[in-house]
Amino acid sequence: MGVENDKVKELLLIKSNLQTALETNNREDIIRYFNEFKALYEEVTSKKFEDDIPEEKLKQIQSVINGTVAETVVKEDTGEEILM
Repeated sequence: MGVENDKVKELLLIKSNLQTALETNNREDIIRYFNEFKALYEEVTSKKFEDDIPEEKLKQIQSVINGTVAETVVKEDTGEEILM
């Protein structure tokens, strides 16, 4: 159990790092943390990563990895972010 708990803690740390990289649009860190998170997530959960991530986040990550940065627009009435 200790090993699994360590992996879950590591997964949460990588997720936090990925979120920070996404917020700062740091392409190198996004790619690095995405790959680390995906591999560890699939190891810990035995599930395919793409099945559990929200589609809009996956599109944002893929656009950065592919070198086409998606433009984020914030709706004034709801404050909701939309990728264009």
